[in-house]
Amino acid sequence: MENIAVIGIGALGKRHLQSLMNLKDDYSIYAVEVNKEVIQRLKDEMPEAHFCTSITELPEFISAAVIATNSNIRRLVFEQLISHCNISNILFEKVLFQREEDYYSVQEKIRDYGINAWVNCARREWDSYKDLKIELEICKKMYFYAAGGQWGIGCNGIHMLDLIEFLFDSKIKELNIDKLEKGVFESKRKGFYEFFGTISGGSEKCKDFRISCIQDSSLPFNIEIDTNSARYIIDEGHNSLFTASEKSGWKWMKREFLPLYQSQMTERVIKNILDKGTCNLPDYESSMELHLKFIKPLVRFFNMNGMEGNVCPIT
Repeated sequence: MENIAVIGIGALGKRHLQSLMNLKDDYSIYAVEVNKEVIQRLKDEMPEAHFCTSITELPEFISAAVIATNSNIRRLVFEQLISHCNISNILFEKVLFQREEDYYSVQEKIRDYGINAWVNCARREWDSYKDLKIELEICKKMYFYAAGGQWGIGCNGIHMLDLIEFLFDSKIKELNIDKLEKGVFESKRKGFYEFFGTISGGSEKCKDFRISCIQDSSLPFNIEIDTNSARYIIDEGHNSLFTASEKSGWKWMKREFLPLYQSQMTERVIKNILDKGTCNLPDYESSMELHLKFIKPLVRFFNMNGMEGNVCPIT
């Protein structure tokens, strides 16, 4: 019997749990949540899950765990988990942590304990993005632009940066935050903040990227990819991909572009990890490298905007 745990059953943790409940006979699913009211509501919805209010209630051996807490407590939760359980595999939610030192501390413990770890930058699991990645392999010069109003560039920016590395199969070399607007703003989650403006940079294959979030705007979020031989516009919200290419005489064509929701995905990811020892998501080491390129300049940005403690208060 494989024991699987989800730590933190907020909005996203619940989606992880819903997906894992599709695993059948050979799996026991545990959910850890300190809010007893949340547990009470979910017990009726998922009676086969084992609900706990503390990590200390988990069994000694855990085959895989999803840590879906907020970023400010994720290191502490990780340390509590490995202190109590013998654990083989961990899937971390993002943004990973708020402090630079947390990344190195967790990295060291992952190595010391021999844990396999991945980060849930989920678009790598979408079949539509996998197909697009194959199309882009023949392209030479590539440019990436993503923009929309009020979409949460702090919380979700790492998704776009990881998507750039995935689609273009090259690491981001530089990250420029000079075009972020002055000021930080409280997010929907108490104690966490957002900001507006543009993050830009480049990689070996993606010559230029720009990721923009526009304040007080209802502009739909879209992604545009320009190459030497084709153009793509991705409208995730409407499940659409528009493409024009040299072969089509630059005539625009539309095709279906399907997202993979978290409640559909976690089951597949965890099963691949347990059965094959891997999955399509970025491993901790590579995601840590990208996270730090994102977090370190943002710590300076928050410091310049009146925040104290060398912390990046996003989640």
